[in-house]
Amino acid sequence: MHPILFKIGALTIHTYGFLTAIGFLVAIAVIRRLSIKAHMNPQQMVDLAFWNLVLGLIGARVLFI
Repeated sequence: MHPILFKIGALTIHTYGFLTAIGFLVAIAVIRRLSIKAHMNPQQMVDLAFWNLVLGLIGARVLFI
């Protein structure tokens, strides 16, 4: 796999970060669909997923340090 997906001037898009973001967006779409089928509030599920992402990034950074 190529580490750099593409460059536009000073903007560099790395493959790992791009694929991680795409995976998160697909997961959000699946969560919304499943929460509607389970008669849950889809907005609460999306909010929960967002906070899981934020706290996961913070926790990963803390463990890295």
